[in-house]
Amino acid sequence: MRKWLQAGIVLMALHTGAIAQQKDEIDSSYANGYYMERMRFFSRLQPSTTNLVAFVGNSITEAGPWQEVLPGVNVINRGISGDNSWGVLARIDSVLVLKPAKIFLMIGVNDLKRGTPVEYIARNYERIVTRIRQQQPQTRIFLQSVLPVAEQGLAAIYQKISNKRVSILNDSLRQVAVRYNCEYVDLNREVFSDANGQLKKELTTDNLHLKHAGYLEWAAYLTNKGLVGSTPAAKTNQIDSSYNNTYYQGRMELFNSLPVVKNGILLLGNSITERGPWWELLPGETVLNRGIGGDNTFGVLARLEGVAKAEPRKLFLLIGINDLSRGLPIPVILNNYRRILTYLRQNTPRTKIYVQSVLPLNEAVTQPAYLKNKKDSILTLNKGIQQIAAEFGLTYLNLHPLFADKNGDLKKELTADGIHLRPPAYVIWVDYLRKNKYL
Repeated sequence: MRKWLQAGIVLMALHTGAIAQQKDEIDSSYANGYYMERMRFFSRLQPSTTNLVAFVGNSITEAGPWQEVLPGVNVINRGISGDNSWGVLARIDSVLVLKPAKIFLMIGVNDLKRGTPVEYIARNYERIVTRIRQQQPQTRIFLQSVLPVAEQGLAAIYQKISNKRVSILNDSLRQVAVRYNCEYVDLNREVFSDANGQLKKELTTDNLHLKHAGYLEWAAYLTNKGLVGSTPAAKTNQIDSSYNNTYYQGRMELFNSLPVVKNGILLLGNSITERGPWWELLPGETVLNRGIGGDNTFGVLARLEGVAKAEPRKLFLLIGINDLSRGLPIPVILNNYRRILTYLRQNTPRTKIYVQSVLPLNEAVTQPAYLKNKKDSILTLNKGIQQIAAEFGLTYLNLHPLFADKNGDLKKELTADGIHLRPPAYVIWVDYLRKNKYL
């Protein structure tokens, strides 16, 4: 495993030297800190190689809960947020060493984001496919079309991505598939485009990335075409990733109407954060309470642009209990955590980020059925959150034992309803942060 990682680093260095001679307006860089972090993570994994299916791409692939939406399929996720066609070319050997039976490739939107000409991207596809053919001729190659975007409301950093350019690129990829005897999968037109050629609003969080429902549609399409294994239809109705209700909209209207205050302490989360009397507990500090009652990781993802604009000095993140209460799979929640942290790292790099554990419940007190039998799920989720914090080199704050009794339940004296905190609990919370010099 280490040999191909070292070889990949050498290839990156050679490639960096080669592209230095290209025109200045073409940005083909990819080997940033997050890319290298993911590569090191991949190098430590030892997946089963029996009938292995590899999904390779950027953040759209990385965020996919493939093992959940493709049960029974031996699938690995080799998505790297921010990656482009040069980055995939540099690391495809690390996928091929596993001898996958199938590779599903989708890359190019970040190339378009940087203004890279379509012919450069198509040429890199040819190089990638040639490498696969040379090293693993038995591997089936699926070139998946680049997805559409919802152009109206697309963030400014994505303005170079137009559906016209996406369509031109996809036409080129279709030609590459024909020339190199690959299978072209037209997800753009057959799954994700609306009648106007835009990314379906109900399937996107930010006009570019996908909601969980989008991955269910994607997996169902691949399954129905006989390209991968089966997807249980029942799951579609069990998963509720919605967040954009009237209360959420009201809070967002408030946030958007407030003046942008920078260099403060920002608390990001759901009702547990929202209800905190942070101003009284942190006198003299500039405090931004960005809690929204009922919010989940999808909702946080959708509002990160406003968070990043504040460029907070410190950010305390606590989210996830509403995801669990709606039955969202833990891998989906953790993928969202990666997407949240990736965005924050890229868009407010000077912010000190603290990732806080999900708090315990007291199920003897909670009334709603959807809050029952969550104790083990909370512990499992927290373990995953801690691992992700370590991957990103961030401080993980394990608040769970601070509020738990000897049975692992939320202390009765600190809650009225088994989930939300009484005011004294916030005093304990802030005292803990101060004692450990996080504030």
